[in-house]
Amino acid sequence: MLADLPNELLCGIADCLESERDVNALARVDQKLFHLLDPYLYRRNGQQSGSSALRWAARHGRAGTARKAIRVGASVECREPAQQHGGRKVHHSIEDCSPLFQAITRGHSEIVEILLEVPALWMSITPTYEDGDSPLSYAAKVNGVVVVEALLRLDKVDADHKNSQGRTPLSLAAEAGNLDVTRLLLSSGRVEPDSVDRNRQTPFSWAALAGNAEMVKLIFEAGHGKVNPASRDKHGRTPLFHATTMSLQDKTARVLQALFEIKGVDPDSPDNEEMTPLAHAARFDNAMAVQVLLDSGRVNPNGTYRGIGRTALHGAAEMNSEEVVRVLLDHDDVDPNIADNDGHTPLTRAAIYDAEDIVRILLQSSRVTDHDCKDVDGRTPLWWAARKDRLSTGEVLLSHGRVDIDCEDNEGVTPLMVATNFGHTHFVKLMQQSTGKGMLGS
Repeated sequence: MLADLPNELLCGIADCLESERDVNALARVDQKLFHLLDPYLYRRNGQQSGSSALRWAARHGRAGTARKAIRVGASVECREPAQQHGGRKVHHSIEDCSPLFQAITRGHSEIVEILLEVPALWMSITPTYEDGDSPLSYAAKVNGVVVVEALLRLDKVDADHKNSQGRTPLSLAAEAGNLDVTRLLLSSGRVEPDSVDRNRQTPFSWAALAGNAEMVKLIFEAGHGKVNPASRDKHGRTPLFHATTMSLQDKTARVLQALFEIKGVDPDSPDNEEMTPLAHAARFDNAMAVQVLLDSGRVNPNGTYRGIGRTALHGAAEMNSEEVVRVLLDHDDVDPNIADNDGHTPLTRAAIYDAEDIVRILLQSSRVTDHDCKDVDGRTPLWWAARKDRLSTGEVLLSHGRVDIDCEDNEGVTPLMVATNFGHTHFVKLMQQSTGKGMLGS
């Protein structure tokens, strides 16, 4: 009988088998062979297959398999070979990562606890993933509530570890909108609720940037007075400033209202470039933020930015933000005729940037009083359209019938002359086709 052979001979037979599958089949012949060859199989897997059994156990939550692999010396930091990219090794998916990160990603808390019992793992417990995240950081990011609970039970885990960007698990959870993880971290008493990253953004600021009103309230209230709602990042931008970001229109109203309710929040506070939240929202096409800020009555609708005298309407006009321009024009306190330091009105900026739809809206507005508004050099919107060869904008201005085709700048140059001088033949033809001289349509 095969089972009657000496153990040394049986192990020798196993050594001669080419695949682990064959060894596993031999181990299943009877109980004696199983007890002898099962540990052998795991040792062989660790030595010849990079401890793939442990990675498999971590992926699938098989605690028994994980324990067996570790018991015979499987490497807790085993992983698939990384690929070279830009001179550095990169793991392209969680499948390539260590058993610990695979278990965290899939929420296998028992596997996490088993792995963290291995002394060797503590040599690299502070972060091995490509962006410097610790196991707790990664669990916080992917909303691994059960894993976060398990990790927080361990005194050796740094609950406030900062990754390569200086961001803590709380910061990552705040941005990701993981409310339960955030509650766990804040209630642990082991995190700084107002810590700053390399950009000097706080978890509260990241929550505002993500447009998460519930997260904003949670962090502020759970911070017990330690969270500064008016903190500034390295660009001087407050959490409310970040909340006006372009991509968050559907969440803007709720998060801004949540911020308005917090004492110390100034919705008109400019950044280091003197850009206010209103001007920022206008330039980045966030009509909802513009509307909410104007309705609050707590911002200057004609405030200027960057020391160049431009208002939110200037910014929206040159960025061709049609919806924002309409929102601003509908607000009685917005003055559409304000000129910046160069003498440019919103109409002029729209003409320079060929925002023909904005030019049309401004020309049709009864509140825009001067369609031939001259800048400091005496140049009108039509002059600038001719100089920049903005053909479509020129058509809108000329068809409106209320612009002066012969209006000279301070050097006596007309729109037709500047178009001719710069060889803009199509614009010259457009102007020549316009009926009459002087005031069109007269």
